[in-house]
Amino acid sequence: MFRRRMRQPFRARVREFLWPRSGWRRWAAYLGHRVRRMPGTPHRIAAGLAAGAAVSCAPLPGVHFLLAVLLALATRGSPLASAIGTAFGNPWTFPILWGAAHRLGDAMLPSAGGAGSAGEADVGGLAAALTQAFLSFDPAVVSERLLPVWYPAMVGSLPIGLAVWILVYLLARRAVESHRSQRTVRMNRKFFEMDRKSEQAGD
Repeated sequence: MFRRRMRQPFRARVREFLWPRSGWRRWAAYLGHRVRRMPGTPHRIAAGLAAGAAVSCAPLPGVHFLLAVLLALATRGSPLASAIGTAFGNPWTFPILWGAAHRLGDAMLPSAGGAGSAGEADVGGLAAALTQAFLSFDPAVVSERLLPVWYPAMVGSLPIGLAVWILVYLLARRAVESHRSQRTVRMNRKFFEMDRKSEQAGD
């Protein structure tokens, strides 16, 4: 549904992911247009979109799509809408989301040492730890470098993800309902005009 007929080169796909060729505003408008026209009830579409946005708050790169589908199914949402919702997490929002999640998680876990502890790190440190852990597959790296940084961020992402789910759900449901209400009004007006013209032609 969303794939191109001709597959782009890898470099072009990376560039498009980092900065859409049409610009972020048009790209967001395009996604909004596709969401509003998706089949399904307003709840199904909104729950799916919210699921994708919520899981993007978790520092779990590589599994966001899978988690979004599972959460969408659990909330009776649309898996397709959940895939679109994961666009909420991107290279420009991850630093904000994961940085806020780490700070919140560090505050929620006083045993982690609080501010200034060895477990506290900025988003760059979290990204570096994730990269090194995935590349090395070394359990020592995971336990010594990744877990002290990742665990607070994961804990903090849970309340943030819940708040994002609620906000996106409410906004998306209202947008879908408003779009369908306006479309119904337009269709009724169109049918009324057609009936009036047919009556005039019959006279």
